[in-house]
Amino acid sequence: MKLKKQAKILIAAVALSVGIMVIFCCYTYYQNTSTANLVIEVVEENVEIASQYVGMINQSESTNEYKKCIMKITAGTKLMNTTFAREQIFEKYVQMTGPSGTETLTSDSAEAVTHYAYSLLLVGDIIKTTNEKTNQVIYSIENAMLSYDRIPVVLYEDRSSVLISNTKGTKEKVVDLEEFTHALSILDQRTSMISW
Repeated sequence: MKLKKQAKILIAAVALSVGIMVIFCCYTYYQNTSTANLVIEVVEENVEIASQYVGMINQSESTNEYKKCIMKITAGTKLMNTTFAREQIFEKYVQMTGPSGTETLTSDSAEAVTHYAYSLLLVGDIIKTTNEKTNQVIYSIENAMLSYDRIPVVLYEDRSSVLISNTKGTKEKVVDLEEFTHALSILDQRTSMISW
């Protein structure tokens, strides 16, 4: 089957125009990505960025299973005088166990630990990315690690206050339960709550 001369010219013209369109699209894409000129700057390196209260577990709620704990930094969140432009999600699997029932807060304490409070801590770098072409600045969290603290507490029967010790296990104090759980979700308050 022979094609007419006009059909051959039409096929060649279509093939040529498709080839030109592909080359143009690739060139345009390359131009847009190569001329963006992104300037990346490390604003803070290896810093504590955020904390989050996860919950309290007693001996009967203790499990050998690992639970996925999620910390979400939503777009527009302001932490450490920086507003983050995009949502970022960090995950950590935690085996949430309760106390054995024989552990005490301090060596001198008569109170047995009734619960462990779990608190997540996000540590990482704060990165500033500037697009020199558009002058758009975006802050993000990079090289991040999510860890957790397991804090021994004595939950009083009225369930309105807890007895906690300092990190060295030398002193004890009574704290309102709501104040305690709230403080574990705010970085500055968390540090002073568990490290006095």
